[in-house]
Amino acid sequence: MDRQLTLPKGKQPKNDMFVPGIDEFIEVKTLELANGMTVVPVEVAALKSALVAGQKYYEIGLCKGGACNATKRFADVWDWHERLHEVTAVLSQAEAEEYERRRAEFRGLLEQWGVAVQKELSVGQGIVAQQPLVLPFDMRAYDPFERFEFEREYIERGRDTRALLKKRFGAEILDKPLSQALEQMQQQQQVQGSRWRGGGGMASGVLASPAPATPTPKPAAKPKAKPQAKAKAGYAGLATSDGDPGAASKCLLPPAGGWGFEANHNGPLSCRIGEFLLGEWQRKAAGQKSCLDLANAGCDWTPQMFEAGVLAQVQKLDVQVSDEAYCTAYLDPSTFVDPAGGAATVTVVKARLDPIRDLVKEQLKAVGEYRRPRTPKGQPLGKGWEGGDFLGDKDWFAAGYEYDVGWDVGPAAKNADGLVCQVEGSAHGDVGFDAWIIGGKIPVVAGSVWAEALPGTAEKAGEARFNAHLEMMDQSLFNTDGWKSAQSFGPNQDMGWSVQVPGGIKPRFDVYVGVPVSGQMWGELMFGSTLGLTGSGGAQGCNTSPTFAVGAQYMPFFGAYGLGQVGVGIAGIASAGVRASLTLVMLGLPVDVGMRTKLKDNQPTFNFTSELNLWLATLAGRVSLYVEFFGFDEEFELFRWKGFRTEVSLMPKLTADVSLVGLK
Repeated sequence: MDRQLTLPKGKQPKNDMFVPGIDEFIEVKTLELANGMTVVPVEVAALKSALVAGQKYYEIGLCKGGACNATKRFADVWDWHERLHEVTAVLSQAEAEEYERRRAEFRGLLEQWGVAVQKELSVGQGIVAQQPLVLPFDMRAYDPFERFEFEREYIERGRDTRALLKKRFGAEILDKPLSQALEQMQQQQQVQGSRWRGGGGMASGVLASPAPATPTPKPAAKPKAKPQAKAKAGYAGLATSDGDPGAASKCLLPPAGGWGFEANHNGPLSCRIGEFLLGEWQRKAAGQKSCLDLANAGCDWTPQMFEAGVLAQVQKLDVQVSDEAYCTAYLDPSTFVDPAGGAATVTVVKARLDPIRDLVKEQLKAVGEYRRPRTPKGQPLGKGWEGGDFLGDKDWFAAGYEYDVGWDVGPAAKNADGLVCQVEGSAHGDVGFDAWIIGGKIPVVAGSVWAEALPGTAEKAGEARFNAHLEMMDQSLFNTDGWKSAQSFGPNQDMGWSVQVPGGIKPRFDVYVGVPVSGQMWGELMFGSTLGLTGSGGAQGCNTSPTFAVGAQYMPFFGAYGLGQVGVGIAGIASAGVRASLTLVMLGLPVDVGMRTKLKDNQPTFNFTSELNLWLATLAGRVSLYVEFFGFDEEFELFRWKGFRTEVSLMPKLTADVSLVGLK
């Protein structure tokens, strides 16, 4: 029963102004002197260090005996409340109210910043959202540990939004003024259309990769200051409006380049938060009482925190005592006490439940790292992996890859007995290869596959939905054109293509040293892919043995080679000489993700399988003699070498069976 008094423990921030991640709002600028030395503003650097130190300041419930010093390390939260009560007992009423005013003002700024970040996330998905009104002095919670979680949520939201914007629009989007960034988003939305379920708006998630289009030449890059530096220029020093009540805030007007994204700490609210923190730090520097002073605990506690965190839970204990008295008075005595020659009801039930609990606990070990946050429907499982890299020199020859794969599964509904009777889930893979040949970028392979089974949402009972596309060299080879309901899509057989880059006449150079000596340099690409999808969704309505299956197999491969030749004569017409070929990279990314329900020992069980490996070969090559004469070309190999080959696991191989009870 949820009747117990839950006491917080762990490493906690010193007060509201030390929420984890708040130091990201402060930028320590550097200045390079004429003699080459680099200097930084000492006061700002000290503030940033203090903000980091205060994020995990109080240790509660992590020490025992003499290790607890009752100043920073406490045996439990009772000791923490007692100590902070003693420290703040000397505060006057005016001092306590002033501390609370500053804390509330800071919380108001952080709440408004969190709403602004949420607005940026919505705009990035092509949805126009109305920014709600946030009351600056709304406490939301008197319990300090609950408030810390609210503040932490804002910081994490900003980081997630920043990562999504970088992934979908490139890292440079964050360095642009907001007006230019929104214009780029709108243009990109018009290019890529909608590939997300439900249609309309901008695609989101891993399906938001732009549809291949003819690249437009970029203007020559001009050195310029980053908008980030401009946006933060308003609070780079210690002269702030908060330190001087008569001065106007430097965050009221945008900098020369315009404001950027709040998620990247380049907006007006980010400026105001930084300005507020610097003003509070200036109080400490001036010898006044400050909430950012690590040696000052007066700003860390109020009596209301004790009431909200502890006393409000006492009624739970009263209800628990009442429930226990009811059970003792009205139930059979043998319910809790073993009678002579027999076993109590509790003993019998426990003997039945313990093996099931141990079985579920053992099965969940295999998928322990894949647990998602619990929902009212039960325990979902899932995980995602993403990454990428490139090899070579992008100004000459290079090749790269990127991937994003993952899966999710969880209960969709429970019956009257609280048992899982419907299951839903999805799997996806998004893989792409790019090549750079003599300074030009070529999108070689771009594809993604999503498969999901949602009971009651498919067009026909027992079917899954799929959304997939595969493009090579700007040509679409396969596309479901949105979400489709079908039992299976067979693998694509168009694989093993090879092209020469640049196409047509190969780049040539000529040198005359008595006789014409000429050469050519070019690249070749080989690529292909296979794609397979299977799945079945559960039927509508509860079932003691729900059916569910979803799988995605996707195996693209890609090879990039650099070739060159030098000979006597006119290259491409009539010449003879030496030709060399070097394997820049040979890549393969086989994705195989699958989940299904099955009966094991007459019990409904989930079976998970997933695997993602990287096949990599590089620096293999050969050298040969060649002769060409007006279209005739003959080649005689002299020698070759193997280079390096390896296989790397990008996603831990998962093979596990989990009882349906484990998802409750």
